[in-house]
Amino acid sequence: MIKGRRTNLAAVKEAILKRDGAKCFICGTLNGPFDLHHIIPISKGGDKFDLDNLVLCCQNDNRMLRAGLDEALTNEYLFSIISSSSNHLGQFMVTIESVKGLVGTQNSQRARALLNRMLYANIVSAMETYLSDKLISSVSRDDLLVRRVLENNPDFKSKTYALQDIFVVYEALRQRILDYLSSVIYHNLPKVQKIYEAVFGIEFPGDLAKIYKAILIRHDIVHRNGRSAEGVLVDLTDDDVLELVLETTRFVSDLNRRVQEAV
Repeated sequence: MIKGRRTNLAAVKEAILKRDGAKCFICGTLNGPFDLHHIIPISKGGDKFDLDNLVLCCQNDNRMLRAGLDEALTNEYLFSIISSSSNHLGQFMVTIESVKGLVGTQNSQRARALLNRMLYANIVSAMETYLSDKLISSVSRDDLLVRRVLENNPDFKSKTYALQDIFVVYEALRQRILDYLSSVIYHNLPKVQKIYEAVFGIEFPGDLAKIYKAILIRHDIVHRNGRSAEGVLVDLTDDDVLELVLETTRFVSDLNRRVQEAV
């Protein structure tokens, strides 16, 4: 992957075009013109020229990201992106844009701390939803992927059936597999990683240490009212939330690109 920082816009765009293959990172279109989109806005401290903070978008999808959720819900084109069952990256990014719009909007220390915990947990939930929806929708449309789930999952390998039941089992097989995938706990990243590797033949991108840590923090926020097992209140700053935005966006966009190339 091309990383680093360029010092002028032309060099930045050339590097991003080379890295992303001259296609929109959300919808995958090869038809430009394309815009550069900052994952962390410059107004919130994002680096204008850092390649890790930039992605390539077609102008329609960049308009969607800049519009945010409220306008998207009232705009026919933008609503179609959100509601599309196949554009899971677009759905994830709309959530991320909404989170970014809420960071720093509370003035009191207590309200800001509470908001940051809620936003932090929501980012992790959005990532898990992407992992679930991308996998299930891909498998539901492709017999080869159904077969890979069947052949590589020990829960199915261990089952035996009488010969006379083969056709009955076959007819219900796809739904059983989809039911199984729906039951997976998607914050169990090691298990999810193995499923993605078996089904799509790809590796999860990058170092996931920060995301693993974020999942543990999210558990304390959701299940322990924002306190650790030792009773310490989780304290998250605006920068903590924006750092997680950057980490999850990099991870999800890179993973989405790998899945798209694999299928």
